[in-house]
Amino acid sequence: TYYGTQTAKAEENLLIRSQEFDNAAWVKSNVTVTANATTAPDGTSTAEKLNEDDATNVHVINQNLTLLAAPYTSSVYLKASERSFALFSHSTVTGVSVNLTTGAVTSAVGSPANITSTDAGNGWWRVSFTFTPSAGNTNLNIYSSTDGVWANRSFTGTVGSGIFLWGAQLEQRSAVTAYTATTTQPITNYIPVLQTAASGVARFDHNPITGESLGLLIEEQRTNLLLRSEEFQTTWAKSGATVAANTVVAPDGTLTADKLIPDNGATIANTIAQQIVTPAAGAITISFYAKAGGYTLARILNRDNATAGNNASVTFSLVDGSIVTAASAAGTWSGASAQISNQGNGWYRISLTYTTTNVATRFRISFEDAGTGDGYSGIFIWGAQLEAGAFATSYIPTTTAQVTRSADAASMTGANFSSWFSNAEGTITVAATRRS
Repeated sequence: TYYGTQTAKAEENLLIRSQEFDNAAWVKSNVTVTANATTAPDGTSTAEKLNEDDATNVHVINQNLTLLAAPYTSSVYLKASERSFALFSHSTVTGVSVNLTTGAVTSAVGSPANITSTDAGNGWWRVSFTFTPSAGNTNLNIYSSTDGVWANRSFTGTVGSGIFLWGAQLEQRSAVTAYTATTTQPITNYIPVLQTAASGVARFDHNPITGESLGLLIEEQRTNLLLRSEEFQTTWAKSGATVAANTVVAPDGTLTADKLIPDNGATIANTIAQQIVTPAAGAITISFYAKAGGYTLARILNRDNATAGNNASVTFSLVDGSIVTAASAAGTWSGASAQISNQGNGWYRISLTYTTTNVATRFRISFEDAGTGDGYSGIFIWGAQLEAGAFATSYIPTTTAQVTRSADAASMTGANFSSWFSNAEGTITVAATRRS
């Protein structure tokens, strides 16, 4: 892998006032909205309530949009209040019915695709679906409902009855990503793309932030000893934490980065881990990509389960890219050092190097923020690597087996060389200073 000059779309939310449903950006029909009515999924008091009036009609809020004829995915957090059902739709063409008691979501009208319902804790459900509109003006609707039946969306309301809502999002893609809040403007962020070169293809590396060419990338042979380097929800051991898979766009431009979330009420400094037997004693380097997702401190902690007291650790800030707690080693492990590098759009690659006297190690990723988990906040993680060596090399993806990248061996021969170099020609240069 290496950085070229490509970019990819990362976070996007084409709605404005995504948490402020009382704002004029959201058109109200036979409803009022109470601002900051209850606790939102992120633990803040920013969730709002949609309240019906007593009209015999639809009870709905919507935001008007101009869209292309392309796939879009809409999402919103919903919670029952006096009503236990909601309808969520693109215009009156495509939409879903939501049971706010069970979280069950079904097609209500049209043919919504990629329907999802995710338990966000404390009665909240994040609901999403994908639709493809005709190009032009349209709207996104959220209805209060008595029974979740599309044909019955018009009814005689009860003053004050309704549902809670928070965090609406619309993105031009075919899958939902992590929620990005907006105020007065829509948001579309881009990320430098970590590219992969095939065997025998030169890698011309670039600085992911400035785009500056760093030249031909030449590296020694290395093996990523970790398995499932991008799939933390699989065989990684969890302790007081869960993993939400494929929640944001990763440094390689794919929707494969996971979110590591402490359990609700659990101490935040919990971990996911993988037990590895390294090939020999010596220098070991651990690295992974991380991004703040509500919490901002990430920690690498390695322990030797075979020998008590052997460990190495370091804590990083995912806000300013600093090393918060210096790398340290204990027991017979020594020579700990750490590195953190900005990869763009909030992503950092962080690494810890130390010297071990044995071959058993347990790689752990943890938080270092204070307090207890809220079931929502966490950090985004991707691309874990453990390699024998005194520094981190370019990322090597793995799935069910360890992967080795052979050493680079670059040469320029034949016409590729002789076309511009000749032994029969040369250049003379002179450097001179004039003396009076």
